[in-house]
Amino acid sequence: GKSSLARELKEASNLVDRVVHIEYDDVAREIQLQGTTCNAFNSDSLGAWRLSRNIALHRLDQELGRHFFQEDNTPASRLLIIMDDNFHLRSMRKNVYQICQSHANANLYFCILWLDTPLQVCLDRNRQRPQKSRVPDETILKMALEAPDPVKASWEQGWVHFTNNWSTISIEQIMENSQVVHPPPPPVDPEILEAERRKTRESLLHKYDGYMRR
Repeated sequence: GKSSLARELKEASNLVDRVVHIEYDDVAREIQLQGTTCNAFNSDSLGAWRLSRNIALHRLDQELGRHFFQEDNTPASRLLIIMDDNFHLRSMRKNVYQICQSHANANLYFCILWLDTPLQVCLDRNRQRPQKSRVPDETILKMALEAPDPVKASWEQGWVHFTNNWSTISIEQIMENSQVVHPPPPPVDPEILEAERRKTRESLLHKYDGYMRR
């Protein structure tokens, strides 16, 4: 249902000037047709799968760059980019957020839509797909969702949880639950980092020595 939702949002978006829909499955199909890395794209082709994800992230970066850094330095007023994928691993979502962080000097917001669909519904929908677009049942069964958790990852503060019925989702609701994207923290000076580690080691040795002298 995620791609259907993305298309509905794209068509019903009257609060934004432009909507960009980046669908990971479409990118994978493009690779298959072009034969960029292999004759056929499938779940066993790890290299092609990784390439499709990198291309999707690159397109996100390009769209943000075009939007915020036009020649006249006047970005379009409102842009919505929908990254369409299952994103079942937190690391996958983090990749998207990190791209956004590289443009965080602009007015940029980030939101995760969690469509909580029962496993059996997912399997049934997958079986109704055309043969070429179908995913093996084993692949779906092996997927373990890392649900958004602001405690474990502070950058996941902005998210919306919906059950199988997502017909009530609106752009307004997404905007209300979005979080401001903050710039990445400044890199740590390697010398300072090593000095702190040395202090920690010396402190531990001192404590151990004191313990042994008791």
